[in-house]
Amino acid sequence: MVFLGMVSLINGHGRLMDPPGRGSVWRVKDSNQLIEPYDELVEPNYTDNGNNCGGAMYQAGLNGKCGLCGDPFGNPEPRAHEDGGKYGKGIIVGLYQSGGTMTTRVQITSHHKGWMEFWLCARDNELWSANVIEDRMVRLKLEDGGYKWNLPDPHESEYDKGGYWYTVKVQLPDVECTRCILRWKYHAGNSWGCDAPYDCGIGKGDQEEFYN
Repeated sequence: MVFLGMVSLINGHGRLMDPPGRGSVWRVKDSNQLIEPYDELVEPNYTDNGNNCGGAMYQAGLNGKCGLCGDPFGNPEPRAHEDGGKYGKGIIVGLYQSGGTMTTRVQITSHHKGWMEFWLCARDNELWSANVIEDRMVRLKLEDGGYKWNLPDPHESEYDKGGYWYTVKVQLPDVECTRCILRWKYHAGNSWGCDAPYDCGIGKGDQEEFYN
């Protein structure tokens, strides 16, 4: 199966590197043979670790809405990282077995606690709008059966080449498609916020989020 990959606030940053998010394809194009046929289509996004939905305050002002792939929700469609956008070139970056376990690699360049999760839209070559793809996204289970992967503390993390690296294994559903869309979401957790008037603390309320 083929998958396409991809209050007081302190900014975190991160990106999905294996399979690479659409804005990060340029970083691995020389080491990924699947990308070779698309070489002329690859557009570098030099701030690919900052797909944060326009920022926490902007996202909160839209009741948590974010573009499908981490672009600001209010940007005109197709947004930069969506199909037809600057980085949405239909480049296939990985082959995976339906129903198998997928091993992903994530780089967090600024560690701000929180958790990650993964979503999948099974499709072939249909040209769907971002809203249709969003509606068809299914949250994937982790290898251990949960859905949210909590970031370990920095001193328990592997640091190399400008970031903290994490290997996260995800259980793929029993579906087949020539092109599937994988979405990674990182929900940071070190800003002060409130879930309710008397329920406040670090990691609660609106937090910065990153999508690839």
